[in-house]
Amino acid sequence: MTYKHYNDRPTTVTPEFVSEEYQKLISRIGSAEAAQTSDAWIELYNDWNALNSFVMSEASRINHELSKNMADPEREAKEKYFREQVQPAADALNLTLVNALLSSKHKTAVGERYGMHLLNVLQTMVLPLDPINSDLRIKLGELSKKYDKLVAGGEVEFRGEMMTLSKLRSLVTTQDNAIRKEAFIAQREWFLRNGAEIAGIFDEMVKLR
Repeated sequence: MTYKHYNDRPTTVTPEFVSEEYQKLISRIGSAEAAQTSDAWIELYNDWNALNSFVMSEASRINHELSKNMADPEREAKEKYFREQVQPAADALNLTLVNALLSSKHKTAVGERYGMHLLNVLQTMVLPLDPINSDLRIKLGELSKKYDKLVAGGEVEFRGEMMTLSKLRSLVTTQDNAIRKEAFIAQREWFLRNGAEIAGIFDEMVKLR
């Protein structure tokens, strides 16, 4: 199978792979900046975007797999490894490329090629990508996962049957008015019963942010 945007894909994305691939791009900054035309920078951004898309897609794939079974320790370990090891490595190297492009004499040409809004988006990424925020992002991710696991494991008794919140939500759109009302109330009551724990999670997230 040929990946549309990035062909050189490892079986497992590791910090070492991320570092090696991003360093290949970073090594091209000097020559791209020294060039008289913007062609080299445009090509560099295209390759950078392909790598970044691949890494982000891998993160999404891992999170999607975990969302299907949040009680699976293997999937949970993969998500934790990516969030705590791979993503911080990618973020730090992305910051180098972001700063290089934003300070480049060719940045306007790159913006004209890919859309001037790109430069505004990159500017908003400078502070979030700063390594000083890596630990905070890891902690936020852990809290987010804690909330997701809590909701994923939530069950309520509905008309004599124990039902997950996910299944209960599907009844909120049924054509039967009585079932729809009961399902909505049962779902809300679960959140009220677990409100203190949920509030504690969000309180910690707000403090970190």
